[in-house]
Amino acid sequence: MPQERFDDLVTMFQEDMGPRYADARGFRGFTVVSDRSKGQVFGISFWATEADRDGASELGRALRRKVMDIGDLEGIASQLWEVAYFDVRDVRAVSAPQV
Repeated sequence: MPQERFDDLVTMFQEDMGPRYADARGFRGFTVVSDRSKGQVFGISFWATEADRDGASELGRALRRKVMDIGDLEGIASQLWEVAYFDVRDVRAVSAPQV
């Protein structure tokens, strides 16, 4: 993804997809990490149950389409993973500044 599009991507998450995900049943959170120097971005959504995650599959497809449009990408890999361990002691320590 071109570096100059990263801010557009973050804005889309904050203003569009973030609120849409927040309304989904069982939604627990979303994290986007990036390496701007390499033009790479990775998103992880967290759900209460597999059924909740599966129930939001159309939302995930819509998100991937938006990311492809913003980044002028032809495809995005999607994988399903189980969280084996999760520990955040202070969410303020891992929060990114608002764009």
